[in-house]
Amino acid sequence: MLTEGSGIGFEVGHRVLTVRKEGEKKEGEKKQSGTIKYIGPVEGYDGLWIGVDWDSGHGRHNGTVNGKRYFETTTQESGSLVRPHSLSAGVTLAEALIQRYHGRMNVELVGKDQIEEKQKRIEELKVVILAHAGVRSAGPRGEVAGLAPSIEELDLTGNLLPDWMVETLKLSLKSLEELHLCGNHIKTIQDARLSENPLVDPDLGTAARYLLVARIGSITSLNGSEVKPRERKEAEIRYVWNVLKTITGKISDSVLKVHPRLMELISKYDISVESAQPRGAGAFSKMSETLIRMVGRLKQVCEALFRVKAANQVLCIKDEERPLPILLDDLETIADIGVTEDSRILVDEAKGH
Repeated sequence: MLTEGSGIGFEVGHRVLTVRKEGEKKEGEKKQSGTIKYIGPVEGYDGLWIGVDWDSGHGRHNGTVNGKRYFETTTQESGSLVRPHSLSAGVTLAEALIQRYHGRMNVELVGKDQIEEKQKRIEELKVVILAHAGVRSAGPRGEVAGLAPSIEELDLTGNLLPDWMVETLKLSLKSLEELHLCGNHIKTIQDARLSENPLVDPDLGTAARYLLVARIGSITSLNGSEVKPRERKEAEIRYVWNVLKTITGKISDSVLKVHPRLMELISKYDISVESAQPRGAGAFSKMSETLIRMVGRLKQVCEALFRVKAANQVLCIKDEERPLPILLDDLETIADIGVTEDSRILVDEAKGH
């Protein structure tokens, strides 16, 4: 079991996991993970308290108790003040491996003697699932490789990894082919290579480069190509506009949970929420609902008008809110790019054609 925290060793910014005493956990209830935002006293209560912003958004308040603000939260109900003994700072990957698999090696698998024999030793494991296991770090270098060198697929979904060094893990586990890191607060990724990854496969209609640049604020290189300041600015503005175009009225907590950088970027570029949100259906939006749904289709229209082959075209959009032309992606819809009454679509011919 995860050890309970005593309060000593916890720091603001640390990732933590809930722990409960025997018999206290309800059937089907999962441990919660979150980030420490406050450590100290609370007026009207004795002892030390820790303010946590929960990833799930299921807390009790927004960091305010009896009218006093102790810490900031992601949403209005994602914060809680808890005692140190109810939290765990997590375990290393090697510790989680032993906890999860060592006790299972002797379980009899009826009718599957060969599988049982193969799973008796941790070092032979090829698929390791440690989702929501409270893993906080890889531990000492070489420790995991010495314990389980044959891992090909590693699932670390929902753990406590704020700064996961993926390259270090890949170097340690030579056989590693798949690594699942969803649900971890990884904020310091600087270099990502996603070639041949379904995440960026245009044939599947998945994430364009600008989305990855905008959503990962720390990234400086993507697939070996430097992310320059102008590209970042264009990507982030475009991302904000695309998100706001899907919202009417107030930005809800559920939206902020999916788009955690949204308010930061709105403030950074002083973007007017009202001007970016959908207005009445105009002629252009009606057209987008019929023939011109995708930017790629718009290129075909431009080919007929300007006699420039669609494959050789470069389309950009600019308006009052986006004075710098922003390159458009063929997979985006006209609605996604946020066309307004003062928007202009610029058509250019690619260099070399």
